[in-house]
Amino acid sequence: MVQRVTFIFCLIWAGLLSPRLQARTWIVAPSGGDFSSIQAALDVAVAGDLILVQDGGVPYFEKLVFPRSGDATAGFIRLQAWPGDRPILDGTGVPGAHMVFLENRSYVQIQGFEIRNLLQASDGSGIRVTGSGNHIEILDNRIHDIRGTDAMGITVYGTASTSIADLVIRGNEIYDCEPARSEALVLNGNIERFEVCENVVRDVNNIGIDFIGGEADIHPTQGVRNGICVANQVFRANSNYGGGYAAGIYVDGGRDILIQGNLVSGCDLGIEVGCENQGWVAANIEVRDNLIVQNQKSGLVFGGYAASVGRVQDCNFVNNVLFQNNELRQWASEIEIQYSSNNVLRHNIVVCNEQNQMVYGENTSSGNLLDWNLWFAAAGNAAADFTWQGQYYPGFTVFQSLSGQAVHGRFQDPQFVAPNQGDFHLQAGSPAIDGGDPGSVLTGLDFYGFPRLQDGLSQGSLVLDQGAHEYGQTALAVSGAILPGATLDLQVQGPAGWQAWLVAGVALGEEILVPYGLLMIDRQAPWLSQYLGTAPGTFPVTVPVTAQTGTWFHLQVVAVAPGGQLGQFSNPVSVQVE
Repeated sequence: MVQRVTFIFCLIWAGLLSPRLQARTWIVAPSGGDFSSIQAALDVAVAGDLILVQDGGVPYFEKLVFPRSGDATAGFIRLQAWPGDRPILDGTGVPGAHMVFLENRSYVQIQGFEIRNLLQASDGSGIRVTGSGNHIEILDNRIHDIRGTDAMGITVYGTASTSIADLVIRGNEIYDCEPARSEALVLNGNIERFEVCENVVRDVNNIGIDFIGGEADIHPTQGVRNGICVANQVFRANSNYGGGYAAGIYVDGGRDILIQGNLVSGCDLGIEVGCENQGWVAANIEVRDNLIVQNQKSGLVFGGYAASVGRVQDCNFVNNVLFQNNELRQWASEIEIQYSSNNVLRHNIVVCNEQNQMVYGENTSSGNLLDWNLWFAAAGNAAADFTWQGQYYPGFTVFQSLSGQAVHGRFQDPQFVAPNQGDFHLQAGSPAIDGGDPGSVLTGLDFYGFPRLQDGLSQGSLVLDQGAHEYGQTALAVSGAILPGATLDLQVQGPAGWQAWLVAGVALGEEILVPYGLLMIDRQAPWLSQYLGTAPGTFPVTVPVTAQTGTWFHLQVVAVAPGGQLGQFSNPVSVQVE
């Protein structure tokens, strides 16, 4: 008998999730709309208005300036592509420094455009935000062929005494741009509370994504702070000057930033935390769950590059994978450490290529800790090269014995599934499973979207894995239309014969349930649990007929062994009613 489960709680949030009223919708189209140019629509739009732009088969040869802001009461001024369209904003032959310009603007959204051909630029951007402001969203745009000098994709400069805050840059693609000597996507100056997530930056001639503090011409006292850089992909950010030291993701003097779940490959450097300006300190940066793969020189770099510049301190580099960087086969190491203090590197997996360069640390640091990492070189333990505090150690065993570091480190093949094809999941026999410090607790999700703490080996204990993947045998996938009254299929993978239970709620959370792992549903908000059946299997559930469009449900499955003494949580899945 097939069991059907119906959610019962959506009406509780119905009032909170009902659509907001819109002041007016303006249509821009080559013909038949309210306006034939985008700027004309911007000139009349006020807070709460929506501007929908049709592509019409021809580009809009314009450069745009937002003349006013939205506000907290009436809402955003939203400039969006017509559903299903990708209107093109083309700068060919159009005067102006930037394709889209916002100065001292708030409650503004730009979504769904192709922005191209800002040519012969000198300090120009596809989208430039400057001054102060709040609640600015740059979403799902494709920006390319920004050419010239300092020709950037997305640039946000907090130049005023009041910060730029509550900034979201999500889902954009920036490629074939010439930002040197600047950056393809940059936040600089007085900026706080930001999200830079799910963007792709590729094929640019300098740094991919950058977070800066300390450049006095932008802001003399405030730097970028209190934000996240999550789930971005950066490929082939390679500087065209100075020997090529562009990082895919770079924190230069920023503070209190999470760099998580990003993929960086083919760049000069992978991820760098530095501080180029004297008197500044880059601090409290968390670099975790990233894949740093086959970059041209070093994979992970941190510290000020010289005695005359700033410092890096109190940062954590945890649960990353560094795999065969130093593609140019030069002096570079997987990890390079410069002027820095009190930084921690734990639970990483580091695999070098045949150059065997693991760590290069200059004698310019103090208090840094390197432990509980997993190291591997195909040439063997003795071939792996380490330099720590300026002292060279031939081989991992020598390094572990004499340096005072890597006390709990190990040298073993991590047994990735298919690393040369980009798959860094752990195989069932990997030494990285439960290889972390038993006293450490790390919550959130791994690179692949699985709970960071779970009983992957079904041994009744919760111990962190090393690397960017937390191994487990239980997974959830959801298929079907997310419509009121519709049926969804939950495809549940799990140990054969274990009982599969659905946990569903309206809010995400984090709760460690021993010995099962990390529950990602907030049980302080409305939630339910329901028995589905025996894993593995596909189980139908019904979306409530009362569910309103826009309502979010968050689903997770726990597979429980007979007797209930062992169990594992799946990845959480969020669905929105259409």
